[in-house]
Amino acid sequence: MKVNKNFLFLLLGQSTANLGDVFYIVSTISILYKLTGSATISAFVPFTFTSAVRCFPVY
Repeated sequence: MKVNKNFLFLLLGQSTANLGDVFYIVSTISILYKLTGSATISAFVPFTFTSAVRCFPVY
């Protein structure tokens, strides 16, 4: 199977961006937990990020 070079670059770039998003969310949860000590507030972080993306998409 022949893979297009441009598609490979797209796949690599998207994978890197997704990994960066995961690190961003995990670090935000960690910082919030250290500042507040509340697991409840920390648990709302992924929900808040997801809701914001769904409600206010960037085109």
